Amino acid sequence: MQYVVTVRADGYQQFQQSVDLLTATTDYVNVFLIPTSSENDSGTHKAGYIDARIPAPARQAFEKAQSVLHEGNFERAIPSLEKAINIWPDFYEAQLSLGTAYMDVGNWEKAEHSLLKAFQLNSQSANALFALGELYLRMHRLDEAEKRLRNGLQLQNRSATAHFALARVYWEKNDIAATGRQLAISLQLDSNVADPHLLAGNVFLRVRNLENALGEFQEYLRLAPKGAHADEARNKIEEIKRRLRNSNK
Repeated sequence: MQYVVTVRADGYQQFQQSVDLLTATTDYVNVFLIPTSSENDSGTHKAGYIDARIPAPARQAFEKAQSVLHEGNFERAIPSLEKAINIWPDFYEAQLSLGTAYMDVGNWEKAEHSLLKAFQLNSQSANALFALGELYLRMHRLDEAEKRLRNGLQLQNRSATAHFALARVYWEKNDIAATGRQLAISLQLDSNVADPHLLAGNVFLRVRNLENALGEFQEYLRLAPKGAHADEARNKIEEIKRRLRNSNK
C-alpha cells in the first residue's frame, strides 16, 4: 500500500517521501527538512517534526537529541529532550523520544512517566502504546504489556515490531501457541529482522520440530552474524545438528 508523505513548512524546502506500509521496516517516518535560507551552512539535513505551535528553541533541542539518538547514545540525548519539554511541555514527539530513551537506559519510572504523558497528549498514538507495551514487557508486567500492545495494534495492526513484542509477552507467559501466532504475523510483515527468527527457533525447539528450528537459527545468523545472540544461535545449531545425526543412526 503506497502513500506519498508531503511536508510543507515556512522557511523550509518542501519534503516528499514515498512510504509503503506493507514493506516498511519501521513504524516511524523521519522528516528531513532543508532551510530555504543560507542558515544551514554545513549542508546537512536535519530530522525533526514541524508544529507551528512549538517554539524554535524547543524544536532545536529536539533535533539535537535526534542526532544523538541516531548515533545510539541515549544518555546524551536525554538532557536535550528534557530541555525541549521544559520549553514546551505538550511536545508529544519529545515526550515519546524521552520515554524510549529512559527505557533504553533502564530508568523505568521516568520512562513510564514520559510515555504516559505522550499517550495523554495523543490518545490515538499507536507508537506510544507500543512503547508502553515494550516498557511493561521489560519490567515483566506482562498483563499490562499485553493490554497496551493489543490496544496499539487496534490502531495500527501492521507493525511487525509490535507483533514481535506481543509474541515475547506470550513467550514469557509460556503460551506457545499464541507466541507462534504473533511470530507468524511479525515475520509475514517483515522477515528481514533477526530477533524474531531467534524466538521462532526456540518455539520450534519447544515443540521438538528440529528441522524448522535449525532453519530459524541459521536465518538469525544470516541476518545478524555478529548479533547479541549469535553465540547462542551457533550453539543451538550445533546441538540440533548433533541431535539430528543421532536420530538418523
